[in-house]
Formats: sequence, C-alpha cells, structure tokens
Amino acid sequence: MLSTIDLPAGWSVDEEDLSPAVEKDDHGIHDLKGDAACDRVVADSFRAVRPSAAVDRTMENPMARRSLMFEVKTYPNVRGAAQQLEQVRQLRQKCATATAGPYAVSYGVLSVPRRGDESVGVRLRVGGNRFDEVVIRVGTSITVVTFPGVVGDDGGLVESLTAQATEKLRQAATG
Repeated sequence: MLSTIDLPAGWSVDEEDLSPAVEKDDHGIHDLKGDAACDRVVADSFRAVRPSAAVDRTMENPMARRSLMFEVKTYPNVRGAAQQLEQVRQLRQKCATATAGPYAVSYGVLSVPRRGDESVGVRLRVGGNRFDEVVIRVGTSITVVTFPGVVGDDGGLVESLTAQATEKLRQAATG
C-alpha cells in the first residue's frame, strides 16, 4: 500500500482501513443499476471469487486541494484477482451509463501504462465528478489507484504512483 513517503511533499493520510477483514463492500458492485447487460455485470460481480483480505487508504494534499485513493485486495487464487480486472473491463463495455442512487454514473476507457501481470484503466463519472482508476494485478492480488478530478491529468504522478504501487505489490507477493 502506498504511503506518504511514496508521494511528493504535502500529502498526508486522510482515512484508512488497514484491517484485512473482508467487509460486504469489499465484494460485488453495490447499488449500480443500468440496462439488462449492465445489470448482468452487477449480478455476476457477486458470484465472482471473494477477496480474502482488503485494505484501503485515502491521502490528501490540502494545499493543492487534491486527494488520492489506494486499495489492495488479495484473493485465494489468480482466478479471483483476474475476475476483478474482467469486471472493470465489463463495466467499461456494458455500463457506459447507469445510476447509483440519485447519481448518474458512466464508465469509459482510460489509457494506462502496462503494469503488473495485467492492468486496466477506467474513467468513472459520478454525478459530474470524475475518477480515473488504474487497476493492477500481480499474482493473486490487485491494487486500485484512484485519481479524483483532474489529479489524473498529471501524467508524471500517474506514471510514478502506478509504478510504485506495482512494485509494492510485487514485493508483498514475493515476501
């Protein structure tokens, strides 16, 4: 998991959940409704392999009015981790427009650097707010690096953080 020492000066931890216990929100796509194809993706997400551990951290830079979100999930096998990336691909294809409660949601393709064993990017818009997510798989684990708003426009930051997140996942996988 990335921390303040991995980021430029000015970043601090805003929130974190470092308990590896898997919660309901750590599995399946919650509250998303779309057309029939999108609803099948949502239903299938609950049939996928459940993670065996999950942690997350939100970082903020108050001076720059920016934030970043990091999540790491470990699965009992490679198939489970690969299913998570496939869900992201399916969301991009089948849930181009949907709703989550009162919010309009759209998923789109985001070009990302190749990382880990496989990686995929998605540009998510929720109620007019943009979130660029890079999902990286290394073995049985995935990491999600989320860049809210225009933070994802900083190519150097995206390049650096996704490379570091991948390396940390590799180090954890090899012990």
